[in-house]
Amino acid sequence: MRTVTKQSLDVLARTMSVIPMSKLNGFVGGYSDDCFWRCIAYLNSGGSSYSESDAESYAYGYFSNLYGGYTSAYLTSLGAGMSLSDINNYKSYSGNSVDFSRISVINYGNNEGHAVVYLGSSVHYIAGQAITYYNYFDPQNNQTIDSLIKHESV
Repeated sequence: MRTVTKQSLDVLARTMSVIPMSKLNGFVGGYSDDCFWRCIAYLNSGGSSYSESDAESYAYGYFSNLYGGYTSAYLTSLGAGMSLSDINNYKSYSGNSVDFSRISVINYGNNEGHAVVYLGSSVHYIAGQAITYYNYFDPQNNQTIDSLIKHESV
């Protein structure tokens, strides 16, 4: 196993972009195989096509609009993760082509700030308690996620 030293970390910091933790916490998704772009591909295809290459085509199209011929260098250096501000800019760029109300950012398992597609909810009454079930689809991990919220007695 290779040991990482302070010196090797300093060399790495000089050759790669370093994003401060405060800014990193405001990002949704990451570099490749990004959750936000998978949600965009899922919604634009009606849920039929949300592979990594589908997601990359949307990310590349958006970032090409911003960076032109420097897009590949930008994505290689910084990746396709989106801050909440970036997502708002994308909303303006895309117009009404995506129903952004269906994209939710949730925390589950080891995924913090993970974008998923909201599928719907239902309320069930059990023993005088109203329980709301929320149903999401995670196109990056190809799985359905159910969550529930227990309300006060009714």
